Amino acid sequence: MANDNGNNEQFVSEVLNRAKQKAKDITNLLHQQKGIVMEIERANTYLEQLNTFLKAEGQVPVSISEIRPATTKGTPGNRSKQKPLRKIDWEGMSLMAIIQDILDSTPNESHNAERTLTKIFEIKSPADRLMVLHDVRSTLQTGSRQGRWNRVGRGLYRSKKSVQQRMSVST
Repeated sequence: MANDNGNNEQFVSEVLNRAKQKAKDITNLLHQQKGIVMEIERANTYLEQLNTFLKAEGQVPVSISEIRPATTKGTPGNRSKQKPLRKIDWEGMSLMAIIQDILDSTPNESHNAERTLTKIFEIKSPADRLMVLHDVRSTLQTGSRQGRWNRVGRGLYRSKKSVQQRMSVST
């Protein structure tokens, strides 16, 4: 009887591990799906612009058979469909909280907006970079003014943890 109980616990543990892996797989697939939906929307917007030009030139616009994908509207962390997706680790978090985590995870390193945005967003083009650069810069500046982290140079920021660690070592 004790052997049956051990086998049952092992079986339950294996089922639990499989369920956790499937949940992780689904999360990754949903993230990929959001990216694909955004790419389709961008391509569709571009095609509409091209068709407007073609109509103005007296040409027949190009049509596609349209299947409406699920929308990403209202997804936390992606207020605009035009902005690049956040990396999966940062979905649902505010930009301020994300930057705080990044700075705190590397307390002895200085970060600028460029370095920070590549850690947060899935940048696929120069246009993607420009769309989020202002947001990251202004959030870095605001966090510095609010005392969340230190400004250590022009456009360079560092976690307050690095200062606190140095102070605790010297005392």
